Amino acid sequence: MNNEIFVIGAWTDTKLKEQNLISVIKDIKSKNYPVCLVAHCSISKEIQELVDYYIYEKENVLSLNWKLTFWRMRNGIREEKPSLVDYHGVACLMNIRNSIDLLLAKEKFQYIHYREADLEYDFDSYMKSWNERSEISPVMFVHYQDNRYRTDLFSCEVDWYNLVIPRVQSWQEYTDKSITNNLILEYWFSDIVDKITKQEHITFIKDFQVGNKWTQAHYVEWDDDSRKILSFNEAPSILLQSGNRKDSFVKALTELYKNKKDNPKIVEIGVSRYESNLIDGDSTSVFAWYISNFSGSYHGCDISDVNLKMAQIALKKYIGTEKDNSINVALTCKDGLEFLKSYNKPIDLLYLDTIDWEKGSYESGLYHLVIISCN
Repeated sequence: MNNEIFVIGAWTDTKLKEQNLISVIKDIKSKNYPVCLVAHCSISKEIQELVDYYIYEKENVLSLNWKLTFWRMRNGIREEKPSLVDYHGVACLMNIRNSIDLLLAKEKFQYIHYREADLEYDFDSYMKSWNERSEISPVMFVHYQDNRYRTDLFSCEVDWYNLVIPRVQSWQEYTDKSITNNLILEYWFSDIVDKITKQEHITFIKDFQVGNKWTQAHYVEWDDDSRKILSFNEAPSILLQSGNRKDSFVKALTELYKNKKDNPKIVEIGVSRYESNLIDGDSTSVFAWYISNFSGSYHGCDISDVNLKMAQIALKKYIGTEKDNSINVALTCKDGLEFLKSYNKPIDLLYLDTIDWEKGSYESGLYHLVIISCN
């Protein structure tokens, strides 16, 4: 233990984070480990006096025109958005490198245990793994994802880090030294480690829980969405029974839900001809159900008055009820090609189902190619 030191990276931009940092330092010191604090922000005198070494790097190097992409699952849909702030991978590496340079000069410590101040993990379990590692292992990592290594919690020999991890002081240097062009720090770091260090020399903890007191949600502004969760459990039974059509409907409506939140506009050329007919597909009912539940507008067109009357029956099941969230519904009796030529509103989902396909005939396919090209 006498030759080990904890290096803590911190960004104390709030009082709450300051108090957390104080707690982390005191906890580590109570276990008789020295502490080196590294930061790109100024640290109060009170906190400086708690640690053995404090390094303040005023230059906070961030990325150039490159940002992380964050994602979340909402209502079963994966949403992605770029971060609002530049990436701090180089700044993190500079913090660690500053501590390595200092400790090499001091010649007092053989090992560092690096951690970010806002992490939550089982300290005793982690140190147990470290103490039980193989004698030939100079480094221990925790699984990040894709068999990559966390860079906010790891332990290693000071000399190992100095020899393996390159010194980078600019975003250009960082990108130049990337092996696989994956600029996420954990991938950048892991690629370099794996290239130089044999796997038998690495202690790798795969099943170890690490949390973070503050999520990175403030790096992204997610759009509020008050719609109900997308689910097809209450969709018209005809959808769930329609074989291959079910997959197509579900995929199309899922994409519509994901990409068009406010008043999606559905246009159907060739409406339902029979009520709840499995072979026909009853698409009008499916669209009526969707806009009634998740908002939107529908405009159906058919050359047959009889078919439009059946479409009205399908629409009335969902439109005009107490739970109806639709915005606008219309039906037009007209040739589909002529209708689309004069339709000058945006369309979010266009459903073409006009001339029936007959085996050996190309008439249906050719007509639908013509009709889709006119809008």
